[in-house]
Amino acid sequence: MKKTISRTVLAILLCAGVAVLIAVLLSNFVLTKGPAELTEYEKNLAQLRPDNDAYIDYAKEVKFDLDRDPELVNQGLFWVQFDEDGNFIKTKADTKEAADVVDTDKPTIVLIHGMKGDGNVKLEDYDILKYHLDWDKFGIDSSSSDLPPYFNMAYLWWKKGWNVAFYQCERFVTASEYWSLEQKMWTWVEHEEDENGVYNNGFGTSYIKTNGDEVRDAIKYGVSEHFVAEYIRAMKMLPESMGNKEIRFTAHSMGGQVTAPALFLLHELARDEIGQLPKRCLPDRYTLMDTFFSVYLEDLDKNTTANLFSDMTVGPFNIGWSGKPFIKNTTGHTIAFILEYLNKQGMALEYYTEPGSFLYNTLAYDVLDAIHKYCSVVIIDPDWDEAQPGYNKLFDSHNGVREWYMCSLTTSQPVDEDGNFVPNARMSTEDVIKNHGKFFYQVGGIQDINTYNDVFEIREKNYGQIAREEWARKKAEEEPIE
Repeated sequence: MKKTISRTVLAILLCAGVAVLIAVLLSNFVLTKGPAELTEYEKNLAQLRPDNDAYIDYAKEVKFDLDRDPELVNQGLFWVQFDEDGNFIKTKADTKEAADVVDTDKPTIVLIHGMKGDGNVKLEDYDILKYHLDWDKFGIDSSSSDLPPYFNMAYLWWKKGWNVAFYQCERFVTASEYWSLEQKMWTWVEHEEDENGVYNNGFGTSYIKTNGDEVRDAIKYGVSEHFVAEYIRAMKMLPESMGNKEIRFTAHSMGGQVTAPALFLLHELARDEIGQLPKRCLPDRYTLMDTFFSVYLEDLDKNTTANLFSDMTVGPFNIGWSGKPFIKNTTGHTIAFILEYLNKQGMALEYYTEPGSFLYNTLAYDVLDAIHKYCSVVIIDPDWDEAQPGYNKLFDSHNGVREWYMCSLTTSQPVDEDGNFVPNARMSTEDVIKNHGKFFYQVGGIQDINTYNDVFEIREKNYGQIAREEWARKKAEEEPIE
């Protein structure tokens, strides 16, 4: 009898041991999948994550040295208010004074500007200078004594009850060539020449002084990483109620090359196992206003895309924080993946552009597909030349996209042909998410900036889908492809 019991106990222990061993082996198999077993999403995510999640302490490590670079005192993240005469009051966001100017019971918008040809001498202030707008038509009393001298889009949001912040990096984006900026936003590459004087296409994190001199290395990080550090420090200055209301990041043009990597990093740094940012401080919504992804030529016959210029300035180098190559060696494809990543995190994503946009019409088709899949997409047609003297559609529509969106906060919401609201600044974040994957194209109300008479139609296909279908049709008919 005792032998039978002993054998039974032994059998139970043996089975339990085998079960534990199998569980451990299965766990190790799942946790150590080889490259061939990873999904495409997992592979791309691995490109952006440093090995072992070895992120630096951004708030501690990434700062300007103002003793060495005093002209950078006006660069970084600032809370913006206006005085009784309509003049800016700016408070550095990572200082103790910030707690006195931010009302955590209000929503927050953070504005990230684009390229600035004169950024070494003039800061982005979000004035509309080329034409006149009546404050009364945008919900602001034109008899107010505190109006700015020009129609100011930031004032509009501040007056309507928002905390407003500027991320100012004008000195870093003062350049005539976008490809150098593309590199600087993501990574630091030391400027070097070999023994034969051949330049390595490294731009450092250079900025331009007021006198026009270039300073190579203010920080040995990308500009987007500096934005991340400033934002984390800023959130630490505010009470725990910060984040109870919406936080919206809004980028224009080259600002997309700052904001997309910054948003990825902020979500990563808010992970429980990293903990550099409270999750409540993560932005809820990302607005892309004709933002820059990279410029491509698509060749369907050869099944290739050529990333113009950037192949020489981005392709050979790695993502700053991970030390790994860009996805498909382009920032555009890397941003496209980040949109997928942010969509999985539950962010509202809205993309605005205009029919003649060079930045939109030169997107690689798979990047275009990602935008249309993970964002709500709105194409406005800012044909305002007659209504807004001083405005020129050919030259000003890129900025017109930003102006339409920023001013849509206080006007009647635009509609589609069935009377349903179309994404705009006033639409709730929840409703923007509901419109992910929809494509709205303006067909009415194009003659002025006010949205009260704007009408959009919903389109099923973007230009990349149409081009591929046409290419396939011609192939099937064995017609020559032009």
